[in-house]
Order: sequence, then C-alpha cells, then structure tokens
Amino acid sequence: MDKIATLRALLSSTALESLYHECNQRIAFIPIRGAAEPVALFEQGEFVGWVRITGDSAVWRYGSARTGFVSKPVDLGDPGSYDGSYAVVEAVNDACDAIEPEESLAGFAGVDPERFVASVEAGEKPVPVPAASAAAPWPTAQAVTSSAAPVPAATPDPLEESPYAAEFNPYIHDRTRHPAATSADHERDLLNFCRDLIRADLPEMFGFETINFWEWWRANGKSFFSGGKAPSFMSIEPHWGEEEWLRAASWTPTEESLATLGLPALRETAGPGRIRAGGPTEVYRWTAARSVSGSSFVKGSVSGLQHDRPSIQGWSVHLGPVPVAISSADEAWDNRDHRQLLSYFSGSLAFGIRGVDDAWVAAHANTGLGGHVLTLRIAESDKPGDRFLWPSEVRIQEHGQTKIAHSVVEVSFDKFLDLGNNDPNVIRNEMATAMHELLIGCQVPENEATRVAKEWRAAKPTMTLNVVDTPTTRNHLPSPVSVDRAYLSAVDRLVAEGVHQQGVMPGLYSGDEAKALDRDVLAVVALRLLEGRLSEYAADQLVLFGMEQLERSVDHYNRRFRDINESARSLDLDWDPVELTTQTLAESITIRRCNEIAVEAALRFNPTGSSVPDDVAWGEILAAANAYLEATMRSENVHNQLTPSAIKISDSFEITIEGYAQGSAAQGDGRRTYDMDVRSFSEALARQRLFDDSWPETEPDTALQGALEQQMLNAFGASSQDIYTTLYSLAHWKLNEKGVDVAIASRQQLVDRVVELSTLGTEPDGPARISAALDMLTSLQSAFQSDEWRPWHARTRKRRLLIQPLPLLGSEEYVVAPHYLLASLGVYKQYLDQGQLPWSQPTPPAALDTALSRFRDAKNTALENDLAELLLQRGWSVESNIKETKAKRLNLPTLATEIDVVAGRPGDNTIWLLEAKDPVSVHATPEVRRHLDTFFLDEKKRSYEGQLKRKLDDLAPHAAEVAAALKLPERHSSDAYEVRAAFVTRRPVPAAYVPSTFPFFTVAEILQELT
Repeated sequence: MDKIATLRALLSSTALESLYHECNQRIAFIPIRGAAEPVALFEQGEFVGWVRITGDSAVWRYGSARTGFVSKPVDLGDPGSYDGSYAVVEAVNDACDAIEPEESLAGFAGVDPERFVASVEAGEKPVPVPAASAAAPWPTAQAVTSSAAPVPAATPDPLEESPYAAEFNPYIHDRTRHPAATSADHERDLLNFCRDLIRADLPEMFGFETINFWEWWRANGKSFFSGGKAPSFMSIEPHWGEEEWLRAASWTPTEESLATLGLPALRETAGPGRIRAGGPTEVYRWTAARSVSGSSFVKGSVSGLQHDRPSIQGWSVHLGPVPVAISSADEAWDNRDHRQLLSYFSGSLAFGIRGVDDAWVAAHANTGLGGHVLTLRIAESDKPGDRFLWPSEVRIQEHGQTKIAHSVVEVSFDKFLDLGNNDPNVIRNEMATAMHELLIGCQVPENEATRVAKEWRAAKPTMTLNVVDTPTTRNHLPSPVSVDRAYLSAVDRLVAEGVHQQGVMPGLYSGDEAKALDRDVLAVVALRLLEGRLSEYAADQLVLFGMEQLERSVDHYNRRFRDINESARSLDLDWDPVELTTQTLAESITIRRCNEIAVEAALRFNPTGSSVPDDVAWGEILAAANAYLEATMRSENVHNQLTPSAIKISDSFEITIEGYAQGSAAQGDGRRTYDMDVRSFSEALARQRLFDDSWPETEPDTALQGALEQQMLNAFGASSQDIYTTLYSLAHWKLNEKGVDVAIASRQQLVDRVVELSTLGTEPDGPARISAALDMLTSLQSAFQSDEWRPWHARTRKRRLLIQPLPLLGSEEYVVAPHYLLASLGVYKQYLDQGQLPWSQPTPPAALDTALSRFRDAKNTALENDLAELLLQRGWSVESNIKETKAKRLNLPTLATEIDVVAGRPGDNTIWLLEAKDPVSVHATPEVRRHLDTFFLDEKKRSYEGQLKRKLDDLAPHAAEVAAALKLPERHSSDAYEVRAAFVTRRPVPAAYVPSTFPFFTVAEILQELT
C-alpha cells in the first residue's frame, strides 16, 4: 500500500471535509524506529491525534500534550474505504470530546505535535507541557540541527519520499532577526532550499547550523551540488552567519528612524523592502489575519482552515536627522488605481525630501520637531484652483523627548491625471507647494519653508506620469513565473547526470567537439527532460497555462520598460538606465522564448498527463526549456563561428561554459571567425530605445507600399493591414472570468470581434480576408508535429508562436492572449516596415519577393537622402547619390562605383565618405552570420567593407579636389584635407560590434560623433 497516497486521499475525502471538530490536518514525516514514517496529524490546541498505516490497516492514537495522556492504538480498518474514512471522523470526534482541549485552533503554547507523536511511537511517555522546556530538536537530516533554522514554517512536500525529513523549529527567529528569510532573492527560495535539503540522492553531509547550509546553497547557484557525479561526502563550512550582522548594520539607520517616529520596529514588520544608500527605505508589515472557522478543509493547506490574506501597511521612510515616513500601502486604499498612484507618490515624495535634505534639516532646527509621519489619501472633493496635492490635517504629538508631526496629505486623482500627464515639472512644483504648506502648518518659520520649496523646484523631478491608452481591457497583471536559479541548477544537475551516463569524459571541449557535445548530448538530454516534465500534464492545460504566462510577461515587461524610459528622460537617477534596460531586455527575451518553447513543445508532443500545472511546475518546465535553448544556441554559435565558447566538464561532471580565444573554434572550411561584442550591441539597442530622438525619416513611395500590400493579399489572402487589424481588434478582447488572464473562443467569435471593431466587416471580401489572417495567425498542433522544429531559430521558421499567436486547442477553440497579440503585431510591423516577412522559410512567391526587395531598396535610398538632408540642415556641404559615371561632380577623373554621401564643413580638415546601409534586423545566429559576411567577407561578390575601401581609394588621393567640389575653403598644406570613411545605419547593427576597418554611426549619433 502506498502510505503517502493513502493518507493524502484520506485527508481529501468528503468525510473529513465535514469533520465536526475543526482540527488542523496535515501529513508529517515522523521518525519511528529509525525511519521517517508518514502519518496523518490532527491538532486542536493541546489535542494531538494521528493515523498511521500498518499493513493494510490504519491505526489511530491520540493524546493530550498538556497532561501527557496517551490512548491505546485502535485499528480502523481500510482507510481507503468509505467506512474507514468515517471511522477516522468518529475517532477524532470521540477523542476531542474525551480530551476537551483547552485553547483555540491557533494552538497551545509549547505543543510540538510531531515531537509528541515521535516520543509515543518510540515507547516513551510524553513530558507534559508545564514541565517542558524550549522545544528540543528531534532527529533530522544528517548533522543538520535546528538551532538556526532559516524559516519557521517550511514543510517538505509529503509526496517527496525521503529517508528523513528536514526539520525547522517553529519557535525561533522571526523574519527580521533571521537572515535567511530576508536574504532570499526569490519568493520560492525557501521552498526550493527545503526541497533540495530532502533530496534522496543528496550525498552524506556534515554541518553545524542550518544557516551554513542555507548560505552555501545560495552561494553555489541555489544548489548543494549540481554535478553529474555526486561526491561520497560533503562538509559545509561553518560560520556563514555574518549575513545577520551585515544586515543588522545596514538596517540600523532605518531602525533608528522608525524609533524616532514611533512606528513599529523592524521586528514587527516584514523587514525593509529596499535598502538604498542614503535612503529612502521601504518598510512593510502584514496586519492581523482573520481565520475562517467552520470552513471546509482546503486540500493541501497546512491547518485545514481558510485564511484571508492580511492587508499590507507600509511606509517609504526618508532617513536622517529629521526622518519622514510616508504611507506607501494602506488597507483603506480600496481602489487599485488609487493604490498604485499613492504608492508611487510615496516614494517620489521621499526622494524629493532626500534631494533637499540640507534645507529640510535646517528648517527644523529649534522647532522641537523630530520628524514627520505623512498619511496619503485620495481627496473626496477637489480643492479650488489647479491643485492636486495638499495637506489637510496636521497634528503634533509628543513622542519621548521630541515631537512628531502626523499629517494627512490629500491627492486629487482626476486632477493629477489631467495636469501631471507628460509633465514631470508640474508634479515637482505641486510637491514643492504642498511641502511648503505642510511645513507652515507645523510652525516652521516662513523663510525656512520657502527655502525648502525653492530648492525642491530647482531640483530634478522625482516623479513622472504618462497615461497610456491601451486596447487591452485588463492591465497590471500578476507577475509571470520567472526562470529562477534554483530551477536552473536542478536542471544543470540532471543534464550533468545524463552526460555522465552517456560516457562523456571530463575535459575542455571547443570548436567542433563543443558543437557536437551541445548538439548530440546536452541538447538531447535537456529536450528529454523537457518532454518528461511536460508529460505529466495534458497538452491543452499546458497551452493555456503557457499562454497566460506569456500574457503576463508581456504586460510585466512593457510596464517596466515604460517606467525605465520615463525615468531616464525626466528624473535624476542614482542608477544607470542603459544597464537596467539591457538587463531587462535580456530577461524579457529569455522568459518569452522559454514560455514559447514550452507551449510549442506541448503542441508538438501532445502530452496526455493528468496533473494540473502550477507555478512551481511551470518554473521547472521553463528551466528545462532554457537548458535546451542554451545548448542549441551554443551549438549554432560554434557552427557559425560567433563568440566562440568552450564547455568544461569537471571530474565531478559539473558543466560550465568558458570564453574561448578567437580563431580557436575555426572549422575546416576556413571561414572567418567573428568575435562579436554582444554586450555592447545589446547596450546600444537599449540606449537607442531610451534616448534616440526622432528624426525626419522619409517613408518609401506610397505606390511601393500599395504594391507590397497587393502582393501580400495575392499570396496569403490577407494584406499586412488585414493582419494588423485582426491582431489589434482581438487585443480588445474582454476577459470576464476573474483571475484568468486569457480567453478561449471559437473561430466565429474571433471573426465577429474583428468585424465588430474594424471597417473590414463592411467590405465585400472583408470576412474572407479576416479568415485568411486568422489562418496565418493560428498555431496548429498538426503543423508543429509535421514540420522540423528548431526553436533556437527566429525568423528562419514560419511555424512559431510569436507570429502565430492564436494556438488552437483540441476542442477546436482558440486561446486569446490580448497583450501577447499586441506583441505579435509589433513583430509583424517591425519586419514588414523593413521590407521583409517575419519568416524566411518557406520563401514567398516571386512577385511578393520582388515587391519586398523593391521596398527594401527604397528604404535604403531614403536613408541616403535623409542623411544628406540632415547634414545640410546643420551647415555641412554635401554631395550625395553620385553615380560612377558622374565623377566630375567631385572633381575626380574616375569612380569605380556609386558614392552615397560626401560631406565636409568649414573649419574641419576631414571630409567624410559616408556609406548608408539599412540592413534588415537579424536575430537568429545563422542570420547574424550572413549579415556579418555581407559586410566583411569578400567572396564572389565584394563585401560592403571591400566596396567602401574601393571608394576610399578613389577619393583619398584627391582630398583637395573633393573639398573644392564641396566649395570648402582652401587649407594650408600643413593641415590639408583628408578623406575618412564610415558606415551609417538607421539603427545599431551587429556588424558595428566586430573588429572592422571603418567606424559605424547610427543616424541618431552621427552629428555628435562627427563633431
């Protein structure tokens, strides 16, 4: 009999759901005769009862931890039967009546039910609670003790069979006193630590305190050991607990400010949410929770009760001699939009005070005021005039030897949106006025209050507002499941074990060896792991869960990008927006691609499992998808000789990736190896996204655009505008079901929605074009199963979720994820605006291919013309579009080929030969390789670099003649003109980030760079 499954089924039975006495019910592992045995525990105050499986029967015992009384064992028969379940109910009811337990469901001080059961089963008489000292630890994993356990209530999964259980003492350090709770950098770190600690295959381990295990686990990539060949013994280095002291030191200013203001000490809160040098600090705490007695037992819960999540109370605290705490969370803020605005206001006001801290401290000298506590609230009525922020109440209270001002600051929500939208200066000035009024109300001298307001208005804004109109009806969705390091480490270990089992030898693998190892071993093992994890669930459930994660991730990262962008443009920052944007872009792409791989794999492999996916399971699936993606991407990079890397396999089969010298990964074909600076390229894209000012960009002729639209319609039955219209209309989908962030709809419902919201419905062939667009946008299971699946490729494949964002379920219904549809629309527009399809295979019909080629040529010509016009407007002398037959335009005898732009200006001795190139965006590794070859590799056709060198050779010997053609003044021979050459592109391109002969400029940076 499977004891764990039987006990779980027992606790989930209808009989126990209606249990009259509301006992806490759970499964626990108890040391019994040297082995950890599962038991079903029932607790109420001092009462402890338990069911243990012996053979095919269930045995029941109970007792009182207060008095030490223990009953004799009672055989209840088969616990899986109807009679067995009700026998347990009757036994619990009778036992509770006999014990008449004191105290409420909250528990009885000093009772440790598991220790009580362990002592009874060991044949010992339990010690009554009055005579018991502090709870002593009972046997646990190896030498791990509970004297410094990281959390008070982390329980291992009862389904995780293990010869021992990880123990955590519930009577020790609270969150603020123990570093493990606050040193976690992911919400599931403690859960994953516990799961790792009870791994059945963990080697023998020795250590003094759990904190040492915790700190080693964090430092080692959230894994005790991630190699494929486990050591026979591990010893954990002691004395890793200095984190507690470091945090206490960093928290001291916050603790002092809270004490000054009379607010709860950190031990009464969840600890500081964020520590910044100089402040402000965010502090939060949970208010009291209310348990719902008499409710049904909730499967999987610890106590058997339902609990309302408590409300959050929080403050943004400006630290210093005159601290200020501004409410950042309050249960009175019952409107979501109001909560968000007030929370932003809180931090912004605190940052504003920090910016004028010297004036702030001086203003309070000799006033007797030691600090302020500000409560923000939405105003019930507007104040006359264009005011949206003002103090309404000020109370001065004695606190110790000082006085604290408790004030209410009103915010007019509608006026703030109206007046502050896209104008951070208005917000800053209104804050300055409100703080001036606040200080006057606190009896601060007029001149000092005026100085604070004056300096506040002179400082950079601390808040910006941009009201965005979005077609999506549900925004600010929950955060997506992240690709956490703990899950990645677990996958690394499983992949390493697979490598070990396949007989791969330790060593350093580079070049073709590394490519083969990635392609034939690492990727294969990772894909097998991904398939195994997906197999536990049904395909449709995976698709729905994955699409919801994609929906949330798009919403989450779009908001982050908007916040970074607005902050970078308007605020005085103590962080680097380019660095943060680069990190955020990389993170968002990784999460998006891993989710897409999981959904595509579910469509391709069609698993039929019966489990229900949750966040933890999905995190593990994403980790496997990430391992597969990384292995295949490395293989592609080595094959295409981009940023060569080597794979190191240690003697214990820990797999690491190391950089490798350029040229050492060369293949037998002798092709050039490119060492591309991927980091700098990513930063350039981030910088352009943040700071690239718009410049007059000429669009290709409307006739070319019309021809392209017609050829799209001929080839696919839908033009690009039809695709945009369909995606944009479906992004308006209303999500009615609470808590579900995607919708399921029939094909007719999709068509009806597009007809309702667009003019396509009024055109004769409109429904047919909508239907054709839907065909292009649908991800079919049959297509993923019949086509070759290469998820590491981007544009090269047509069958991918990003450009077919409407997956079809087995029920012949579509999954609608509005935010993800907008992301897909952006991808289509990005590609088509550059004159290319979002896929290269299969190739388009010849007529469409020709229309796309002409559109691309027109874009390149437009870039040349725009570049020349931009230089002319800034006072440069320019000659452009010089045919090889028109060499006399530059006073030259001959030209080998056409010149795009030649420019110079009075006072400079440099004449610039500019080659305008507008290559299409590339993402997949093979595309990047072809892009680089086009710029640098001379084969049958001369490369772009070779062509520019040829043009420079024509002009360089005749610099004075070219200057005369540009009507530039003559220069003395000691400072004669010289010709230099450069590439100019519309946006950052990969070719600019490999070693090359000529510099690269984007249009946005050319004037700054050339001067």
